[in-house]
Amino acid sequence: MFAWYATGEYSDDNIARRLNREIFVLPDGTEVRFRIHTVYFPAKGLPGAYAPQAFDKDAVQGLLTNAVYAGYVTYAGSDEHGNRRRKPVELFEGKHEALVSLELFRKVQTIRRNRYHRSTTLANPARIYPLTGVLYCAAQHSPLRGISSNGGDSRYYVDRLCQQRLDKHEWHQPNLRADWIEQKIQDLVTSIHLPAAWRERILTYLFYDEGTDEVEREKLAIRERLRRAQELYHDQDYTREQFERVKSACLRDLKALVPAATPTGGEALALLDNLPALWVALTADKQKTLYRLIFSAIEVCDQAIVAIDARGLFWQIG
Repeated sequence: MFAWYATGEYSDDNIARRLNREIFVLPDGTEVRFRIHTVYFPAKGLPGAYAPQAFDKDAVQGLLTNAVYAGYVTYAGSDEHGNRRRKPVELFEGKHEALVSLELFRKVQTIRRNRYHRSTTLANPARIYPLTGVLYCAAQHSPLRGISSNGGDSRYYVDRLCQQRLDKHEWHQPNLRADWIEQKIQDLVTSIHLPAAWRERILTYLFYDEGTDEVEREKLAIRERLRRAQELYHDQDYTREQFERVKSACLRDLKALVPAATPTGGEALALLDNLPALWVALTADKQKTLYRLIFSAIEVCDQAIVAIDARGLFWQIG
């Protein structure tokens, strides 16, 4: 399921339909179909029972966004008023075996985040507009969204809010040709020369959505796990063998947090020295992710770029 979604060609509904058609053959030759189990209560006061149900898109969404399958458990905690948060805010490595890699899990979450509410199916794949989320009308600072016409041959960025509120003769921003503005921003980004001292830090954002902040949180969680194992060993609740096993796992996980230490990270680090080559290798989805890391806003007026607000390190480079 994760691999299918990571191709960018499947929606939750596509995956549900495919799973419902799949037949799994047991060693004894018995054929079974994939199903989910839901609890139902036959009558008031009676214990609940599990009934197999066909997959639907909500079930797929729940599975694809669950970090448990990547070997992690989530923690929501409480806010400053003592109310339990609805959504988890921290991930901790679990004691169970991961079914998918953390890299694949993160890739799926990135694709989901970039799609927003767009309907994507095998028959009607979503068209990714790399600059949505950072492109704004200078007059009203309203976001520009991507649209297409002529079967996708003509692509534009449009100010939907402006067009919905005002008559056409009052629009602040006419439709902006996508190929023109995307090429302008691509030329700008690929002309950047990254200082050698910053390459590895910037590389972190290719692997982690929140960059160094996320890495530091994961380091803290790993060190806390090691500290707890030391306490258990000193209290004789852990044998020497158990402690060494946890210690080795913690050291391995700390090393894995350094992107440059991985084969993929080493290749990416080399590409950072040649941004034009890097950009050619990126999909529109990945370009979109990087644009959000580089820019907080790109403002346009008519057919011209009038202001660019870069983030953090990139602002300092500029």
